Amino acid sequence: MTKHTMITFRLHRSGLVLLVLCCLLVAVLLFAAGWLGGMQYARPSVRPALPIVTKPAAPLPAPPPPASDPLALRLGSFLSEAEATAFVQSLAARKIDAAIIPMSSGSATVYTVRSGRYPTH
Repeated sequence: MTKHTMITFRLHRSGLVLLVLCCLLVAVLLFAAGWLGGMQYARPSVRPALPIVTKPAAPLPAPPPPASDPLALRLGSFLSEAEATAFVQSLAARKIDAAIIPMSSGSATVYTVRSGRYPTH
């Protein structure tokens, strides 16, 4: 009759410590390799320089045709008529003609100060 033998594997304490240390070493090396590999893409000196492609500047659009009304410069906008009047008086001291034009927007009125009558832009 044949005798069956069973193979047993026993891991001693020193073997278990050696196995854990090797696993930790492999994990640290994998982490370091991934970290260093990722760092090379973060540094701008390692990245290849891309060529800068510039498009030619588009020509400026033609100014709109002159309106039938003459143009004026808006010099200021005020919430109170007193502030607008004081600003017009300071402009008059500098010999600049200006006018106050009230503009209603919903419940608020804005007083704009305009000057000049220009036929074109």
